[in-house]
Amino acid sequence: AVVSTQSGHYGRGQTSAKTCSILVQGSNKLIAEEAERSIHDALCVVRSLVKNKNMIAGGGAPETELSIKLAHYAATLSGVESHCIKAFADAMEIIPFTLAE
Repeated sequence: AVVSTQSGHYGRGQTSAKTCSILVQGSNKLIAEEAERSIHDALCVVRSLVKNKNMIAGGGAPETELSIKLAHYAATLSGVESHCIKAFADAMEIIPFTLAE
């Protein structure tokens, strides 16, 4: 990939200027447009991190972690409360599978 900046052309791993252009090339228009959308999404993530300096994992990771913590907590309880919390923990495990579909 070639990145064109205000102060010259750079390859990978070299310093860059404050603004740049990215040349996207694909085997057809659909591939090039998809690459453009992917780059736009990545730049939006970077912009969001620069502004907020907070990040949460995606892809069902928060739900999986919550499910694990709730299952451990349910094990410390007894009776109906334990069953309810365990059922909710089990339900949270379904979200990552649904996202993967």
